Amino acid sequence: MTYTFRPEDRALNNWMGRLYANQIVDQSSLRLYTQLSPSLGWSWDGRTELNIAYDGIRERLRPRDIPGLGTSRDYARGRWTA
Repeated sequence: MTYTFRPEDRALNNWMGRLYANQIVDQSSLRLYTQLSPSLGWSWDGRTELNIAYDGIRERLRPRDIPGLGTSRDYARGRWTA
């Protein structure tokens, strides 16, 4: 989902907020994958831009999906970008 605002008669041409969310569950409602990625961005005259974003991901690996994996493993990572 993205919202872009364009102020009139300003050096700031636009600013926007974006939210991306995704979740995958198996048939028993066990979470396998979750991603949440909010961001904010601004744009000025002269092709100057600033974007700040976060990308958070959680993923569960199950032994039945990956041969050789003894137990379920849960991984999480987050990354900020500007």
